[in-house]
Amino acid sequence: MQNNENLRLVPFYTENPGRENSYTLYLDAKTKEVFRAEGKKINASKFTFGFLVFFAFTQLFSVKILPFDNIFAYVIICLFIFILGLMLGYYLGIKMIDNIQKVTLSKEEWERYLSKGNDFYLRQIISSFVLIILSVACFFILYIFPSKWWFFGGIVLSVLAGTLSLALSKTRYALYKNQIDITFNDGEEI
Repeated sequence: MQNNENLRLVPFYTENPGRENSYTLYLDAKTKEVFRAEGKKINASKFTFGFLVFFAFTQLFSVKILPFDNIFAYVIICLFIFILGLMLGYYLGIKMIDNIQKVTLSKEEWERYLSKGNDFYLRQIISSFVLIILSVACFFILYIFPSKWWFFGGIVLSVLAGTLSLALSKTRYALYKNQIDITFNDGEEI
């Protein structure tokens, strides 16, 4: 329907996650309207090509290029890579949204979806922070035991944390605390 780059979609409920008929309900942070969207299907050939390029890069990469002798430079480089991974994950999370449509909900439906979504919200926050901690731990262990697998583990975990960061917004927190007025698509507000 609309270009998802013009929307500031914040996910708050997912139905049947991981299944063929799954969808997610989003709130547009600007207009406070509710949207329904699906996840894009991943093309197997593109995924295989990307995996092969990543695997080839990991085989050619050497951790000796990292400045292990200068802790300050090492921390700056790892922080830069970590932030790039988070940004890439966030970008991928937004780009994986497909078939965006406005949804008309009754007050009862809204409350039911929000209640179910809020039950899962704390798990999303914990998952995000666990991935961030694991990513930082990989870079820390990399300094102690230099290995390209710790390096790429830190990158992959930061990208995964970035994909979950869509749920770590002020709008989502306000929804969780029930401190936001929703504009239903017929103009009615709650």
